[in-house]
Amino acid sequence: MTSARPTHLVNLEQAIPAQPAGQPLEGELESVCRQVGERARRLMAEGGLYCAPAVLTALDERLGGGLDEDLVRRLTAGLPEGMGSGCTCGALSAGQMALGLFLGQRGYGGAMTRAARGLHDGFKAREGSTCCRVLVKKSKSRRARGEHCASLAGHAAELACRLVLTARPELAAAGQEAPAPPQRSWWKRLRRG
Repeated sequence: MTSARPTHLVNLEQAIPAQPAGQPLEGELESVCRQVGERARRLMAEGGLYCAPAVLTALDERLGGGLDEDLVRRLTAGLPEGMGSGCTCGALSAGQMALGLFLGQRGYGGAMTRAARGLHDGFKAREGSTCCRVLVKKSKSRRARGEHCASLAGHAAELACRLVLTARPELAAAGQEAPAPPQRSWWKRLRRG
C-alpha cells in the first residue's frame, strides 16, 4: 500500500537550483522577498532584536511558518554575534534554520544541501565573508555595527526567502504582511533579565 504524499512536500531535486541564491525572482515573489528582507532589517534596527531572531521572525511571519515568539527566541538564542564567538554570522545561521523549517522534509542531503550551499554562497558572494568577526571589523562604532548587522540580517532573510519561494511559491500567500517593529522587544527584555 502506497501512502499519499503530503501536498506541502515538493520535489526539491527539481526546485532548488545548484547555484547561489542571488538571482531575483519574478514579480510578486520578488516583492515578498524584499518585504521579508526589509522586515528583518527593521526588526534589528528598530525593534531591538539581534540578527538571528530578526531573520527567523521575518521569514516565519511572512511565509506562515507557525512558530511562536518564545520558540523563535529559544531557537536563535545562541546564534547572535557569531554564535557568541565571532564565527558564522547569526543572520546566515537563522536563514539556514528557515530553509529547514520550510523545505526540510526527510533529513538532509541532495537538494537540501544545495539549498543550504546556495544560501551560504549567495551571502558570501555579496558580503565577502560568512564570519561575523570579519563582517563587522569595518564598523568603527557601535551604531555603525548595528546598522551594518541590520543590513546583513535583511540580506540573509531575502536570500533565504528566494530559495524557499523558488521551491514553494505558494508560501508567498501563506503569511501576512508584518506590523511595525515593537518599541521594546522581547529580546531586549531578555537581555536586561
